[in-house]
Amino acid sequence: MYESGENYLETILRLREKNGTVRSLDIAHELNFSKPSVSRAIGILKEAEEDACRMEHIISEEVFLGIKRFMSEQSL
Repeated sequence: MYESGENYLETILRLREKNGTVRSLDIAHELNFSKPSVSRAIGILKEAEEDACRMEHIISEEVFLGIKRFMSEQSL
């Protein structure tokens, strides 16, 4: 879901900048996906957001930087 999740987030940002708000239907239309597929993906992204918020308050700065470095290396 990492690459496709990034695609969803970029699309959401673009649509928000263009329209001010974003609906699942807008995302589905923009990406040429079905509305149920978009709803499922948004649900997964929301779960990842909740995990990220919890982690933000638990992990040390050193661990955070290590994860960030690892993720940067993976995208090369």
